[in-house]
Amino acid sequence: KLAAGWLIEEAGWKQKIIEDVAVHHQQALVIINPLGAPGAAVLNFANAVQADIKRKFGVLLEIEPQIV
Repeated sequence: KLAAGWLIEEAGWKQKIIEDVAVHHQQALVIINPLGAPGAAVLNFANAVQADIKRKFGVLLEIEPQIV
């Protein structure tokens, strides 16, 4: 097993904000949407993270959505 949070952090996603969606500053496994961007923006962000991790590390992350 690999630490997905570590991969996301190492790839630099904790510093990125796209369409008002970002990775939580304390937990790389959590995507946040503080300004209420559309659901499509959140999914696009998650897909971008997933694609980048695949490209950089050869690992396909599974998206495990949780609606809160």
